[in-house]
Order: sequence, then C-alpha cells, then structure tokens
Amino acid sequence: MHAKLTCFLVLLVVALAPKQSAADPGVIKGKIVVPATAIAANAVVHLYTSAGKYMQAFCDSDGSFTLTGVPSGTHLLQAHLMGLYYPEIRIDISPKGNVLQAVFVSPNSKQPVNMPSPLLVKPFGELQYFEKRKPVDVWSFVKSPYGIMIVFSVFAIFIFPKIKVDPEEYKEMQEQMKSVTSGATGSSGNSGQQRIASK
Repeated sequence: MHAKLTCFLVLLVVALAPKQSAADPGVIKGKIVVPATAIAANAVVHLYTSAGKYMQAFCDSDGSFTLTGVPSGTHLLQAHLMGLYYPEIRIDISPKGNVLQAVFVSPNSKQPVNMPSPLLVKPFGELQYFEKRKPVDVWSFVKSPYGIMIVFSVFAIFIFPKIKVDPEEYKEMQEQMKSVTSGATGSSGNSGQQRIASK
C-alpha cells in the first residue's frame, strides 16, 4: 500500500511539472538605429535560420523589434532600410532559446565584433544607388572635339564678319591697284618707245 502511494505521488509530480521540450523556441530582441532624417518604422529585420527558414519582423516607431519562435542553431540576421547599409549579424541560439552570441564583421578592421543583448544594430553608412556626377570641367570640354567645333563655329560667326573688308573700301582698293598697274604699264611702254626713237 505504501509503495502504491509513493508511485502515485511520483506520477502526480511528473504530470504537474512544467514540460520542457528538447529545444525551446528562442526570442531575439533588439533595436535598429536610424538617422534623424529616416523613419524607423520603415525598417524590416530579416532572419535566415540554419534550417533554411526565413523569418522577418517589422520595427516599431523607435526602431525596436522582436523575433519569436526562433529555433536553436546559428542564424543570420540583417536589417533593411532604404538608403542605409546594415551589417549581417551571426546569432547563436541555445537549445533553451537563449541568445548565446551575436557577432558581426567590422568593415574597417575585418575582425568579428560581439554585440550585446538586446541587439543594438547600427548602420555602416549610406547606400549610393547612383554614381555621383563629376563636376563640369570647362577646359576639358573645350579640348574635346565638340568643344573645338563649337569654338570654331562661334569664331566663324562673330569674328570673321568683323575681319571682312567693307565692299566700298574693297572697290576703292581694286581701283587703286588698277591705276597703279596701268601707270606702271604706261611708263614701261613710253620708255620702250623712247628707246626705239633714239635708235
């Protein structure tokens, strides 16, 4: 009778005791740091588990987020916000659902950096989606074929007309040249006639 009572008490304790699975789901909490010009509520946190599962969480207005039901193992977490670049964080979750370690690689030192829990995720910098336009270099444009053509056209349109001689002046110059030429021809003819007469 005593043995049966003991077995009954043992079974009752086991039944009433909280059951713990071999691997309890974990919870990852953290906060995304955004600049004053950005909206933290637009940030999204993505988690890629070691089992190939994909999870995501949306941030609150202050940038805080919570991922629940995370299985044990080593996972990859990354935050996304338009215009900012965040690090990829490797997170180790224990079978009891606790965050054992969170590490990211610094782009400057290329060394792993441990992160506190809850996570505080800061951006590395801003993303440049388009290449910045180079400043205008006037001299390089002038030296280019297009620049040379433009300079020559401007010179031909505005400078050449000023160099041209006035038509009336041109006629006067022609008349003067004719008179000089005719005078030289007449003087040479007279001298020839004088030579013939002298002979």
